[in-house]
Amino acid sequence: MQKVLVDSNIFLDYYLDRQDAMLPLGEFAFQFIKRAVECKYLVFITKDVLFEVKNILGVDEGTAWRRVFSSLANKSKIELVSYEKDVEQRAIVLAKKENIPKTDALLIEVAKENNLILVSRNFHFEGSKGIIQIFKPEELD
Repeated sequence: MQKVLVDSNIFLDYYLDRQDAMLPLGEFAFQFIKRAVECKYLVFITKDVLFEVKNILGVDEGTAWRRVFSSLANKSKIELVSYEKDVEQRAIVLAKKENIPKTDALLIEVAKENNLILVSRNFHFEGSKGIIQIFKPEELD
C-alpha cells in the first residue's frame, strides 16, 4: 500500500465535484479516493490541509471530517500527520528559495520527512518534482 500526502485541492475537487475547462477534476479525485478506500493508498493529511478544507467549505472540523473525509476515515485509510518545528523552519527556507507559498513548501517538507508521495494539483509544485515524488490523482496507478 502506497503512503500518500494529499493536498486540500484534491479533497475540494472531490467534494465540490470541480471541473476545469477540459478535465473532470472531481471524478479524478473520486477515483483516487475510491482506490484508497480499496487499500491501494494510505492517505495522510496535515492540520493545514484540514484547516483549509474546513475554511473553504465554511464548516467546523467535525463537519469537515464527516462530509469530506468520512469514506476514508470509516475504512481507517486516512491519518493526520504532525510535524515538528524544524520541518516548519525548513519549509520557510524552501518557500523563499522556490518562491512558493509557505503552506505548499510545508507539504513538500512533510512529505520528504515522512517518505510520502505528494498528491496535488497545485501548479506551485511543478518546479519541485526533483525534491519529492509529486503526482496528480489521475497520474497514480
